[in-house]
Amino acid sequence: MIFHLREAWPVGEELHNEIIDLVNRLIPSTGEIGWNIEMIGDIRDTIQHWLVDKYKIVEELEFYP
Repeated sequence: MIFHLREAWPVGEELHNEIIDLVNRLIPSTGEIGWNIEMIGDIRDTIQHWLVDKYKIVEELEFYP
């Protein structure tokens, strides 16, 4: 899912679901990665680094309250 600036941003569990969906779309169709909160948290933190800290697209509390 692609989000435009100032479009409703998924938060909390919805954001985690978007991340795991993205990961599963990126891997070969023969496998699926199950729910792994450590992996999801690491990916969320990396996305936050780029969108909040580097590009300043969203505020920190807007990205992940």
